[in-house]
Amino acid sequence: MSIELSIVAVGKLQQKYAIEGCRLYEERLKHYLKLKLIEIADVKGHYSDQEKARIECERLDKILSTLDVVVLLDEHGKRQSSTQLASAIESFQQRNHRKIGLVLGGANGFTAEFKLRYPNHWTLSDFTLPHEMARLVMIEQVYRAMTILKNESYHKAGLTG
Repeated sequence: MSIELSIVAVGKLQQKYAIEGCRLYEERLKHYLKLKLIEIADVKGHYSDQEKARIECERLDKILSTLDVVVLLDEHGKRQSSTQLASAIESFQQRNHRKIGLVLGGANGFTAEFKLRYPNHWTLSDFTLPHEMARLVMIEQVYRAMTILKNESYHKAGLTG
């Protein structure tokens, strides 16, 4: 069964390094799964941070309703190693969840209501990452997870010096 993985993000990539890096891993991932990169416009203007988050979550909701499983990438989410991410993807697949969504919110994050609606939360890092770097890290980790599942040599873990 093939997987369709969507990386859904608020905001557009603008930095050259992020655009090029994401393209590189998007190309590599074609051999493993169908990848969709979906960008939702971030809210500009004279809104409060809470109002911006609410509007962005409404926009996200329209996309996410078509997916089998949704994971919000949130600073307070569950930590995942690369091998745990691979196992999670494999588990989703075994449970016939073919359409998986990994969601990166905007600068103001997700509303509390939105987080309740989508209870799977993972964190990318204990560090605070710029939005564009977070997207690049996420797509690289998906590629790494797929190579782990295929037992390919890209992932090197546990090496000591």
